[in-house]
Amino acid sequence: MRRLLPLLMLLAVGACDQVIWSRPLDEERAKRFEPPTTNVGVLYIYRHGQTARNWAIGVSVTGTTRIELPADTFMRVEMTPGLTEVRCSTWGLTDRRQAEVAAGQIRYFEVAIRPGIPGDFTGGLYCLVSEVEAEQAQTMIRLKRRVEPL
Repeated sequence: MRRLLPLLMLLAVGACDQVIWSRPLDEERAKRFEPPTTNVGVLYIYRHGQTARNWAIGVSVTGTTRIELPADTFMRVEMTPGLTEVRCSTWGLTDRRQAEVAAGQIRYFEVAIRPGIPGDFTGGLYCLVSEVEAEQAQTMIRLKRRVEPL
């Protein structure tokens, strides 16, 4: 396992090279948290925490988006109103949260890697998805860079 760790770290860092950084104007606009038009809902998903900073977290939103989210980043996803699921994955393990998103509504989710049980088959790292209150999420998002889904 110790021989594989450097290789896995290189692969994870390489995955971050695939990130599309948002234009500064789009990032600034997203950080205003303006309500969406009446026919869509919006999800903000941000990466939080210092654990495994060199590994991107696989994040997907049902039917719309899939991205490898690097540390200190966020994304904004416009979507058709209805039931959605935010998923994150590391090492084949996933966590998910479902939410009903209404037209004109903004919901906020945090993804993070947390330490698990050392020595288990995952390497002791787990991905967690949490829904977060608007004020707390907006404070965190203002400190991060926006990325665009691939």
